[in-house]
Amino acid sequence: MKNNSRIALSIAFALILFSTGAVFSRRPLVAEAPEAPSSSIQAREVVAPSPREEAPLLKKAGTRTAEDVAHGEAMSVSVSIGGEAREALVPIGATAYDAMALLRKQGKAEYESTYYPSLGHFIKEIAGKENEGGYYWTLYINGEYSERGASSAVLTDGDKVEWRYENK
Repeated sequence: MKNNSRIALSIAFALILFSTGAVFSRRPLVAEAPEAPSSSIQAREVVAPSPREEAPLLKKAGTRTAEDVAHGEAMSVSVSIGGEAREALVPIGATAYDAMALLRKQGKAEYESTYYPSLGHFIKEIAGKENEGGYYWTLYINGEYSERGASSAVLTDGDKVEWRYENK
């Protein structure tokens, strides 16, 4: 008798799953939590490029124009290193690291970085000046210290990225 009730229970459960489509569907059985409202901070987490695939968003970045910015296909950001600003047209969704990679590709910036799989790229030298003696290249976006690394600080149109050599 116990085996029959187990079989009946298993069949009933299978019918419930089959009738809801859960067996053949990839949709979750439980409702997902709604997205949190966006905060005033413009950065969000993104997956960093692998060390061999530097700045994947920039494959066509060299061809960006002001017209692309006007059509919402690119954005204009300013990158300041040691007080000297450089303009960059980057794809929508680019990070501070992507902007640096584009500038390096265009010959407008020199830097060295180390890639950490769980953290992304860590800038260890800019224009020949290394992190040493307690001084580090520190990332600021729109005048505020970035609590995110260069690989995960997503930029928006008009952002001002600044690298300061500081003792932090």
